Amino acid sequence: MEEDGHRVVHLRERFAAEAADEVWLPILDSEGGWCVLTNDHGIRRKPRQRELWMRRSTVVFFLGPGWSSLRLGAKHSRLSTAMDSMLEVLETACPGSGHLVHVSGKIVRAFEGPPRRGSAD
Repeated sequence: MEEDGHRVVHLRERFAAEAADEVWLPILDSEGGWCVLTNDHGIRRKPRQRELWMRRSTVVFFLGPGWSSLRLGAKHSRLSTAMDSMLEVLETACPGSGHLVHVSGKIVRAFEGPPRRGSAD
């Protein structure tokens, strides 16, 4: 699916279903221009996985509670509505940051990416 210069690609179109994050994430990161939408909350909750993401420039969006209980049509409709907000977040998101997408469409930061080089801390 492609619109306004943005393209939606399922991970399995590029990588095997069993491919670990450590395999495909560096590839997408090196290509640049990718963000990830996932229901894998291990990335957000497990320090080792979160660290892997935070070392990259890829921004990640997590589907929040309630998404898995929606029927496909409702999920598609709400995700389409949330897409504009996701694109707005991407304009200012720090590389490696993670964001939680609520069923209501509200997006909140789940974790910040690493400090940018040369930034004052």
